Amino acid sequence: MVHFDIDRMKSVYNELEQKSLQNEFWNDAEEAQKVLKRAKGLKDKIELFEGLCRQLEDLEVLSHMVIDEGEESLEGEILSGIKGLESAIDKLMLETLLSGQYDRNNAMLSVHAGTGGLDAQDWAEMIFRMYHRWAEAKGYKVRILDMIRDSEAGIKD
Repeated sequence: MVHFDIDRMKSVYNELEQKSLQNEFWNDAEEAQKVLKRAKGLKDKIELFEGLCRQLEDLEVLSHMVIDEGEESLEGEILSGIKGLESAIDKLMLETLLSGQYDRNNAMLSVHAGTGGLDAQDWAEMIFRMYHRWAEAKGYKVRILDMIRDSEAGIKD
């Protein structure tokens, strides 16, 4: 079972910060980079979590204003805030699920047109572009290792 242990994250982050302040920290540059990368990842998650908590508190204050003071003009702002908060929580849940030992490693994707002639090759190119755009939108680095294009349309492999 995967869970989001913010207290443990803060503790590990503080340990990594203390480690990075030691004089001999940069003696092993490769290990130092790993430590800094892990610390940055933890810091980003902690800041995201704390930001979500602040958003929730703001929504609670707004909802009390609507209930106690009849400020009905704030209802739209509350609803859009709830939708944004739900979206951010869903993203955090996905990141938490993908926090296993191998989930930060690189991935390779192969697209093959297979049989079907030009239609299959055109479809393969559309699929490739879809994955390529999705990966870039998510902030992943994309590198094409090999591509075999057809002279008429699409990609073969």
